[in-house]
Amino acid sequence: MKADFYILLDYAKRMQFMDKDGNPLIQYTTPRECFEEWKAVSRGRPSDMTAMTYEKIKKKNGIQWPTNEQRPHGTTRLYEDWVFHTHVDDTQSFGKDPNTGRERTKEEFKRIGANGKAILYGLTYYSPAERPTPEFPLWLTTGRLVWHWHTRTKTGRAPNLHMAAPQGYVEIHITDAEKLSICPGEVVRVVSPRGRIEVPARIVDTVLPGLVFVPFHFGSWEQNQAANDLTVDFVDPVSKQPIFKQSACRIERIREKHIITQGETLESVAKKHRIPVDELRRANKLAPPYRIDIGHEVEIPSIANVVIPLTRPSERLMLIRGFANRNFLLRGLIVQEVRNRPQMVLTKMVFIAMCSKPPEKHSEASGDVSTVASRNGIRAYTWPVYLVICHYKDDDYRRGIREAILKCPYLTDGHI
Repeated sequence: MKADFYILLDYAKRMQFMDKDGNPLIQYTTPRECFEEWKAVSRGRPSDMTAMTYEKIKKKNGIQWPTNEQRPHGTTRLYEDWVFHTHVDDTQSFGKDPNTGRERTKEEFKRIGANGKAILYGLTYYSPAERPTPEFPLWLTTGRLVWHWHTRTKTGRAPNLHMAAPQGYVEIHITDAEKLSICPGEVVRVVSPRGRIEVPARIVDTVLPGLVFVPFHFGSWEQNQAANDLTVDFVDPVSKQPIFKQSACRIERIREKHIITQGETLESVAKKHRIPVDELRRANKLAPPYRIDIGHEVEIPSIANVVIPLTRPSERLMLIRGFANRNFLLRGLIVQEVRNRPQMVLTKMVFIAMCSKPPEKHSEASGDVSTVASRNGIRAYTWPVYLVICHYKDDDYRRGIREAILKCPYLTDGHI
């Protein structure tokens, strides 16, 4: 396999690139020879590298330019002499108008009179090109995750990085989720004036009320999760950077309807659709005593497995907020987060793991998850909690925990 350097040399040779005298444009044949030419090009410029050598770079583990006869060992800080490259015949460019982006002429730059001084611009504030409206009442912002780069052409192929953040989602503040009756992990539709995507909801308190966040790494022909289908197409007049951080959107629920028939209960409907009964109640804003009649229409939220990444990819220790008073640090292998629902991870195995000492019986952690959550002071869908396997010395105890996980109706293939 050839390095890019040699591919470009071969390309230049085949294209017969020549200089103005008819000689081959590319004279060098090795990376060292190429570096020598680059040093010559940089002579006298802000990034002067004429005094650099391969040996110096290796010995010092890198050198900062300018590195020339006056500064043979490099420069720690630029502009220590308070002289900037703003003389008319020395500046790299004459700059742009900070409001319109129009290129300045040489005469306009002269009139500034910088002559070696730094130029500080007072800018005019412009409000966002798009703001929330009654039709699109939420702010939308997009951004990156630490595990991925752009559209994941490489990071998506690295198993550890893909497992840390395998799919898109939308982060919604708790209060907004409550207003919209959205369940944690529910697949919702994010709609803007330009397009729409369908992603699971991750309900958090790390975004502001009225604001939603969507990572921009995801989306394909098969998955309608591309954040830039939603963003505005305006650009900054100077940098030409697209303004992806300020758009308006709304959140729509995507739910199927279920008509209650004779003999059905909320519990049986929840079990049929593999969702917790308390989430079914919340989605339909049902109040105690949770009675439903034959013919009653119930909305069924579509729940996805939303993986919440760790704070750091290498993190393997986590203190569960809400159990901090137990002073119990979980030490174990993080397997998978269960559908972005802390109340759902209170299965037998995880409940045992979060106790300061194992209960006498495995059944002690069983029962309705809302009951278990209430008994232990856990607020639903407030914190990211991970499914954790702890290292117990008792093999029979570990085996019992695993059996409890396998029987849990809320876990799907891949969680174990």
